[in-house]
Amino acid sequence: MIKKTYNKISTNKKSFFLFLIVLTLLSSINIFHPGIIFNHDTNFHLHRIIALADNIKIHKHIPVYFNYLNGFGYGNGLFYPDIFLYIPAFLKYIGINIEICYKFLIILINFFSILNIYLCVSKITQQKKYGLLGMILYSCSLYRLIDFVERGSLGEIISFVFIPLVILGIYEILYNDYKKGFYLTIGLSGLCLSHIISLYLTIWFIILLILINIKCLKNKKRLIHLFINILFPMLITIFFWLPMLEQLLSTKLDILNNSQIIQNIVPLPALFIDFPIIYLYDEWFPSGIGLIYYIGIIMYIKNYKRTNNKFILSIFILGIISIILASFKPIWECNLFYKMFSIIQFPWRFYMFGTLFLIITLCYIIKYIKKTTVIKTLITYTVIIFITNSFLYLNNVYTNKINDDEIMMGEYLPLNFNKNIIYNYKNKDIEYKKIDNKLKVSTINKKTTIELPLIYYKGYKACNEKKCYDVFKTDNGLVGVYTNNEIATFDAYYSGTTIYRICKYISILGLILFITYMYKVSDKYAK
Repeated sequence: MIKKTYNKISTNKKSFFLFLIVLTLLSSINIFHPGIIFNHDTNFHLHRIIALADNIKIHKHIPVYFNYLNGFGYGNGLFYPDIFLYIPAFLKYIGINIEICYKFLIILINFFSILNIYLCVSKITQQKKYGLLGMILYSCSLYRLIDFVERGSLGEIISFVFIPLVILGIYEILYNDYKKGFYLTIGLSGLCLSHIISLYLTIWFIILLILINIKCLKNKKRLIHLFINILFPMLITIFFWLPMLEQLLSTKLDILNNSQIIQNIVPLPALFIDFPIIYLYDEWFPSGIGLIYYIGIIMYIKNYKRTNNKFILSIFILGIISIILASFKPIWECNLFYKMFSIIQFPWRFYMFGTLFLIITLCYIIKYIKKTTVIKTLITYTVIIFITNSFLYLNNVYTNKINDDEIMMGEYLPLNFNKNIIYNYKNKDIEYKKIDNKLKVSTINKKTTIELPLIYYKGYKACNEKKCYDVFKTDNGLVGVYTNNEIATFDAYYSGTTIYRICKYISILGLILFITYMYKVSDKYAK
């Protein structure tokens, strides 16, 4: 029965699409509860969507959210990638409820996550039916559920779409058809524009994969295509990452302290628990990635000699490393390792990679275990655990409205900025009025410098029809203007730096070159 079902789904496009839709709805089961999912970070991301809808309303793409913090603005878009949030933002702009906008984005994320894991697993195993198994395991993976329902880490949730493409791209370049290395470009570009921390960790795993399989790069064509598909993502996404670096290097900003990361190491017993463990520890920890993967580890160890596949062995090793890094305290107590990885804030982020690597390993090793009962058991156990956890997480994670906390921890505000100033700000030297993203200012007294009710980020301008005034950061972390003892009238607004403006054109050029590269490669492949 299971073989017939597998064959029908893998060979019939309509059946496959229906299967994809069913898994998408299953993995999105929690969003069908009325109300907005309200957990660690959701409120923050909902405000981002609203801010981007305001941008669309005035036909501007502005990384500074001009309506935030009582009109003082917040440069969130300079440090958190926004591009995928424009999908729900557009829906919000045309009048759709923010709850529906957010839930629609989650459904899209789940759809493409499941589709991409199918591409990844089916191509690596070279059999579509194991790609179908990968779809079930990935859609029902516990860390994806925790990320969405408990943590609300939207950027990290989006990264689930692209990491499978990165692994597939590396596989194609090292072991299969290097002309299909473009999956690496798509994956890395998507990661950069969804979640920087996930990108950072992915880069380290890419380095490890390359080092383990370095002999493959003796083939010059493989080495060239690896270089090309690392260069393209840098060009395509330069409009985001280079201006971000410019801001970080030019202005002292409040960046979250990562000193508590050792306290966030997953307790060893938690690795083997498939259900919420909030009541077992004083601190919040996610449950394990799933006992099913430990069974997969045992299955691989027993059968790995039969596979004779170095890439799968590499993936298996990285999966084990991921689990160890999430829970092994002595590693984090190493000063060098801590300095390199404290940026990730939570060691359990390695769950995301451990889950993916072990899914690929498990699906591959199933090829050599010719027992349909094993597959049935895997699927049944995975789905039951997922649905059970989905209902367990329903308690206390929904609300009917967004609260007013726009910035949460206040990351990336100027270091000496006190957000309390925005609610009682008074300035006797100027008269001002906020119209969309522009602050229209008139000075009352002759002053060498004046301060504006705008939070400072490099790239602000203060101009009238005749000239522009020099801008600086005040002691309060606000925008200051050198008015040179004049009675001045001007508009103050964020226009971006020179690097910010140039990088947009470089990204467009990079995208055009990549599309041309893909066309030529696919054309040669067709011949």
